[in-house]
Parts: sequence; structure tokens; C-alpha cells
Amino acid sequence: MARIRLAELLGRLSLAFDIANDYPPGKAIRSTVLAVELGARAGASVEVLRDTYWVTLLAYLGGTGFAHEQGLIGAGNDLAVRNAMSMFSVDNPLRSARGVLQRIAPQASLARRLRILGSIVTDHDHVERFHRTICDASAQLTEIIGAGPRIMSALEQMCERWDGRGAPSQVEGEAMVLPMRLHHIGHIVEIAHHRDGRTAAAAVVRRRAGRHFDPGLASVLLEAQAPLFDAIEDPRVFERFMQLEPEPIEWADERRIDDVAHALAIFTDLKSPIFMLHSTGVAALAERAADQLGLPADEIRTLRLAALLHDIGRVSVPNSIWTHAGPLDWSAWERVRLTPYYTGRILGPVPALAPVAEIATAAHERLDGSGYPQHRTAQSLSLPARVLAAADMAFAMSEDRPYRGALSSEAIARELIAEVTAGRLDGKAVDAVLASLGLPDRAPQPSPSYGLSDRELEVSQLLARGKSNKEIGALLHISPRTVQIHVARIFDKLGVRSRAGAAIWLIEHNLAR
Repeated sequence: MARIRLAELLGRLSLAFDIANDYPPGKAIRSTVLAVELGARAGASVEVLRDTYWVTLLAYLGGTGFAHEQGLIGAGNDLAVRNAMSMFSVDNPLRSARGVLQRIAPQASLARRLRILGSIVTDHDHVERFHRTICDASAQLTEIIGAGPRIMSALEQMCERWDGRGAPSQVEGEAMVLPMRLHHIGHIVEIAHHRDGRTAAAAVVRRRAGRHFDPGLASVLLEAQAPLFDAIEDPRVFERFMQLEPEPIEWADERRIDDVAHALAIFTDLKSPIFMLHSTGVAALAERAADQLGLPADEIRTLRLAALLHDIGRVSVPNSIWTHAGPLDWSAWERVRLTPYYTGRILGPVPALAPVAEIATAAHERLDGSGYPQHRTAQSLSLPARVLAAADMAFAMSEDRPYRGALSSEAIARELIAEVTAGRLDGKAVDAVLASLGLPDRAPQPSPSYGLSDRELEVSQLLARGKSNKEIGALLHISPRTVQIHVARIFDKLGVRSRAGAAIWLIEHNLAR
């Protein structure tokens, strides 16, 4: 696989960030263009513009880190909660509340929406945890991609404000790095512009200047608003985005592409604790099965990338559907069946990933045409695609779901063989997957160098799965207060600040289960 500009790779894949937050396509790109163009007009150095470019684009990597918690309070629609709260401001809670009320939990009654809004704005701990989580997740996933320390440090200020009323550290004024100040304006103003046009976007800048926004940067934007808004309205905004990358140009070789796929697999699975190890687990199983079949090294690598990214379209579906314990209705099933389509839309525009997209979008197809979304049949499904389909089904059956518990190895084997008999899965692919299934306990014992006690490991694994302190206490027969103490120690030892941060750490150290 030839190397590719990192900006093109992440810029194309940023559609996943937009979908996960229920933003219109191109939101992350337009925000980056606006932030960099504003920085240039404000006289920022090339180094600052370079950092602004990557900070603004990568800030959205943590967007799924709090999805589980948002789904719990938002009638299951985590996407609507994230989108609705994106313009909320402590400066004018009444105005903000009216805007949120129009968008939060759109299918719920007005009374239900009012209760959801009330629970969010009155629960200061919830807001604090949200801020910690998205900063934590963005920084850790950015580290996997290989961004430098300045980018990671800047992302830790993502939820701060110019006036010091942000979180988690109440950084104030010029103590906040300039790339993050530019990102704040690029992010919020792009949303306001898309929703209500230029006049409304300029009004947001005036209201937030000296509060959320750096007043100097706000003045520059207001003085140059016509050309800046022209930039984000440009029909060829992606080409503009590519041209704006400051020198030196960043390139992604095979290893960097692998790292990006790995980070996006975790981004996908963070959306709900029930999927925490799914994409990475399927990738490992598919790779072992492909090796069993003797596939060439380049095909195995392509298959591994496809397995890491095969469910990225899942971020388009509210968590209420994934966590539903009973049969799904037609409408919900349609959203599920569309997830491979979104996977294809995210991966398809990247020429270097065309072979990956071909396999990834076929993960839920079946040989007899009974799969989705295209009802493809055996003639159009390559051997790597057949291996991915078998590995995905096998690994999914090994995971707990709201409607059933994890299946035993014997039950998984029976189910896979039945699928072969019915003509839905490929026999060679299933044989290779079955031969590749390891021990039931996939998580290695913790290394003493990690510093976690056995109890802390148990607590961290349950926490990563979205369990509350009360639920963890009941499962481990300890008090919620003891759990709280364990969690504080775990965060300190791992250097994280949130459930999502702990989950990423466990995945990266092969300790999740």
C-alpha cells in the first residue's frame, strides 16, 4: 500500500466524526479551514497554524468517549444529546436551553425532553465528567495516531474557556494555547453558521467574545467575516483544506495507516461498552484465520485493516438500538442495516483504502444473498471478505449482549457450522476461524509493572464496561464508597481521568475483557 498524505487520510475519515456527532458532512473539515484561516489573518506563526490544523481536526476523536453516559440520560439517543449540547453556553443558559430543547431526544415527548435537559444542566458532576472524558479520549487516541506532545497537550484544554469558567483545570486567557483558542471559534462558529447563517454566526461571536472566545480573535473574525465565511462555503472546501496544511507535509506510511485504523477502531467501539473490544478482537481473529489459510502477507494486512474499520458506520446509530434487550422493530433494523453503507461512505473516498473498503463493507453479507446492505452473493465475495464475515460473527457471539449472554466456544462452533450448512458462511473460512479461536480467557494476567492490584484490575474492567460504582460494588461485594476509592487510585495509576480513558488504556495493554 502506497503512502498517503495524513491530511487526506484523516480528512476523508473525519466523516466518521461528523456522523458520530450528528453533524452535517464536512463539519470537521470546515471547522479546520475556519480556524486556520482565522489564525493566518490574526498573524499566527506557521508553527501555530500547523498545530491549529491538527488540533482542530483531531479534537473530534474523543467524540464517542461519553456516548454511553449521554445515551443513558438522553432516552438512548446519544447522537442527539451531543449535537444538542454542542452550542450550550453557561453565559446564557436560557437561550442555550431553548436551542437544546429543540434538538435533544427528538422522538421523546416535550415533558421527557424537559426532564432530560433539567438533568443535564443541574448535574454539575455530569458536565465535569463529560469535559474530562472527551479531553482524555481525544488525547489518548491522538497519541496512538502519533501526534506530537504539543498537539496532545493542547487537546487537554479542549473544554477550557477564555474567561476561566471551563474544565477541567479552569485555564484562563492566554494561558490557553493559541491553537485551542482558534479551534474553539472554528468549532462553534461553524455550527452556528450551518444552522442559522452568517448573521447568526457573527452574533454568536459577539456574545461569546471575552467569555468563551479570545476577544482579540473574535475581533479579527468580525472584521474579516465575509472572506472567512466564503472559505467554509467554498464548494471545493476539501481541496482548500488540503492546500491549507502548513509545511512540512505529514505523510502516512503503512505503519501510520495501521495506527490510524487502530485508533478509529477504538473510537468506534467506545460508543458503547458492549462493543469495547469488538473491532480489535475481530481484527486479531480474522488475521489468525487468514494466516491459517495461507493468504499472502499483503492480503492479510488488508484484511486486518478492514476488520478494524468494518463497523465504523455503527457510530451512525443511537445507543438505544444497540442496548435494546428485545427484538428490533423495522425502523431500528433499517438503521442497523445501513451501518455498512456508512462504513463504505467513510472509507470509500480514500483511494489507498479502496481494497479495505471492499472487504469491510461486506462484513455482514452472506453467500446466499441474505446479508446486508446489498444482499451480495458468493460470486462477489472474496475469500478475505468471507473470513471477515465468519470472524465477525464468531467474535460477536463471544460477547455479552443485552438480549443474550456470551456463548461458549462449543456453542459458537455449533452456530458457525450451522451457518455453513445453511449456505450463508464459507466452510473454509469458518474452519480457519474455528482453528484460530484461542483460550476462553483472552486477557493475559496483568504485569506487575502496570501497578494495578488484582482488585483494581477487576474494578477498572467493570468501569470500562460502563458499570456504575453501585453496580461494581454489587458484583464484587464491596461498598460503592470502596469502589470510588479504587477508581480514584486507578485513574491516578493509569494517568487517565475518565471511564473512556481507562477503557482505552486497558485495550492498549491487552487487559480489557
